[in-house]
Amino acid sequence: MSPSHPADLTALHRPGALDDALPAAFEGLYPKVVDENEPDRFFCVLYCPSPESVDVHGSILVSTRDAPVGEREVAGDADLYPEPFFHYEPAPEDRRGSYGEYAFITTTTDDLDKWALTADTLYVAVQYRPGEVAPDELWRLVAEVHARARKAG
Repeated sequence: MSPSHPADLTALHRPGALDDALPAAFEGLYPKVVDENEPDRFFCVLYCPSPESVDVHGSILVSTRDAPVGEREVAGDADLYPEPFFHYEPAPEDRRGSYGEYAFITTTTDDLDKWALTADTLYVAVQYRPGEVAPDELWRLVAEVHARARKAG
């Protein structure tokens, strides 16, 4: 999908839309979708231990992008997110055909770990409790988000 055919995130707002692709650490948690003014461009869901809880154990944030990732953005973000607080790396070569030549990943560790992919059409950030989510689970989730955004767009 090229930015001239923007992604549409409306399909992600349906209850259970991502359930089959969620990391195992999200099982048993209660999703709370955050209302957005532009549901076609933004999606955010918080995962809590109970419906009443405000203690966030995980989250997924997705936003559409208007232009492909370029070399300038890569260099700028690498400078903006310095080690050791952030870790920056290019997306694996075998993923670039799907997400863009200059797609990249940033990770941070705090109360929750954060893994984010900046791709040509989407930005996808996943937060989770430290050590509870494997990279393969993150890529499976991103693939599902990407596929649903393509179907809707």
